[in-house]
Amino acid sequence: MSTFKHLSALLLPLLTIVLVLQACSPKPVFRMSPVADETSWLSGREYVVSDHDSVMVVLAYYRHMGDLFYYDIEIVNFSDEPLRVSPEQFYYTAYTGDPLLEGTQAHNRVAVNPEEKLLEHDLTASKVDAERRTTAGLDAAFLTLSVVGDMVALSNDASVEEMSWRMHERTNMVIEMEMRDERFRRSLDNMAEARNIWELDMLRKTDLQPDEYVRGMVAFPLRESAQYYDLIFTVNGFDHRFRYEQFRFIP
Repeated sequence: MSTFKHLSALLLPLLTIVLVLQACSPKPVFRMSPVADETSWLSGREYVVSDHDSVMVVLAYYRHMGDLFYYDIEIVNFSDEPLRVSPEQFYYTAYTGDPLLEGTQAHNRVAVNPEEKLLEHDLTASKVDAERRTTAGLDAAFLTLSVVGDMVALSNDASVEEMSWRMHERTNMVIEMEMRDERFRRSLDNMAEARNIWELDMLRKTDLQPDEYVRGMVAFPLRESAQYYDLIFTVNGFDHRFRYEQFRFIP
């Protein structure tokens, strides 16, 4: 019995260390490559093209970031009629293995809607700004109470040591207020920068006139277990399909 207790005492710290090391292990790095006979390279990106009924779609993998992966896409309208391009009509089918094998699991997900992301960023920024204003109001109230306390202490003939302590405490309070406000401002700036990406860099709903084109980024939710993706971009009622293989690298 004592031997069992001794082993348990040794195994528990070892298990804790193993769990901590696993929690600190680096995340895998992903890359994608098109499964296509004809591709072209430009500035390190491999482009593939789908051309149908006077509409051309040019696509290149950009990168994985967080729980999303991004593609650079260009859509050209060579027809005589206007057409609408909308990211809500883009989606993928992810395969855990060879798509040609019957037992391979498949999962469908739609592209991220930039308008929903913009709304999400605006709601978050509004909450953070409201929290900042609330905190600033409370800080001002506490600072006022501190000044009132100093005046009361002076009227009661407070000692030099007490007044020095009060001055020190109020100085620390002002410094903490400024640091907190600076953190809020940095947080808002970071959110504004992230919002700009979805507003300016991402492909958003666009009506293309004849001989016009639109270019931007399209984001999809990452599926780490996927080995292949069929990316489908529905434009003017036609599905432009691109197959990509996903590679997983462990640091």
